[in-house]
Amino acid sequence: MTFLSRTTPNMAQAFQNIEETVQNDLLPSITGFIPKKEERELFSLPLRQGGLNMVLPDDRNGDYEWSISVSNPLKKPETAENVQQQVIASINSEKKIILDHKKATVQNALDEELKYATQLASEKGTSNWLNAITLKKYNFDLTKREFRDGISLRYARPLTNTPSLCPCGKNFSTTHALHCPKGGYTKIRHNGIRDTFANIMKEVCFDVEIEPHLQKLDGETFSSNSTTTEDEARLDIKANGLWESPFSRTFFDVKVFNPLAKSCPRILNDAYKYHESLKKIKYEQRIIDVEHSSFPPLVFACTGGAGPSATKTIKQLASKLSTKKEEPYPDVISYIRTKISFALFRSCVLCLRGCRSLKKAPAVENSCDAIVQEGRLHLPQL
Repeated sequence: MTFLSRTTPNMAQAFQNIEETVQNDLLPSITGFIPKKEERELFSLPLRQGGLNMVLPDDRNGDYEWSISVSNPLKKPETAENVQQQVIASINSEKKIILDHKKATVQNALDEELKYATQLASEKGTSNWLNAITLKKYNFDLTKREFRDGISLRYARPLTNTPSLCPCGKNFSTTHALHCPKGGYTKIRHNGIRDTFANIMKEVCFDVEIEPHLQKLDGETFSSNSTTTEDEARLDIKANGLWESPFSRTFFDVKVFNPLAKSCPRILNDAYKYHESLKKIKYEQRIIDVEHSSFPPLVFACTGGAGPSATKTIKQLASKLSTKKEEPYPDVISYIRTKISFALFRSCVLCLRGCRSLKKAPAVENSCDAIVQEGRLHLPQL
């Protein structure tokens, strides 16, 4: 479509038949539902703005004229490069104005729930799972249901084939499933992010440790009563050499929150700052005064967004990894964000679809030795 729209005038009308097939056949086969008009408009936006980058015929209206404008300078080869750069800059500026106007128009047509879902989907790194080629060797492959559940979560759509009641006793819903502790899936989600960061840190840091204990206190006191004084206090990760010298120590603690919860602030920046402040109130003064270390909390929304401290940490990791491996920084940071995106995405699907049965029958009801003796399971010696 891109080639045709750039080389042939007035192609928007010719693409209408294709659009009918996309809307009535292709999109339902991918998403599992027929999109409403406002949803189809939303899907045409770029991924970074909460869409699916499945453009509409009208989005191609200017392609032919822009292509002519870029090609005309080639008639004078001696000045073509400079003129083309100016033309491309002008076209990009025009495209941005058109896209911003379209985004505002689309947003105004959405209800509050879908508008908030789009805001979540527009965060940096949230759409990386959609942008990756489904390579199994990198664990980037998804099943049909996983993909459709991801689309439903992204656009505040109800899930199909879910129970009416959660085994914890409360009504089942997407919001409830994402923070229900029953089944241990929220802990798996937390540990997945912890392990992802720890594995990357092992590439560029020293003395990386998971769940390190803090030093026991010997009479030290803190100005804040909220600072933890527990002897068994521990955090998620410890690493040396991330920020300064190999001897500069940093402690990290992971928090993954549910932005759909009623208690969560609807302004995302406030939500990240709130959860970061809770971590800092509990640990920061002790880490600075006793451990003589720094403490950036790693706060994430379960939908994929990252807080300010986590974003800064990701950039620093990408910078050091890029230098070590001599690879482009944009490629490295894209890789890190994609790893995090898939870790959060898979854990969300697990929260939504994982079994939370009330009773678990033991796989082995007695000791293996007793069963072997009673059943005479020993193999005869040859």
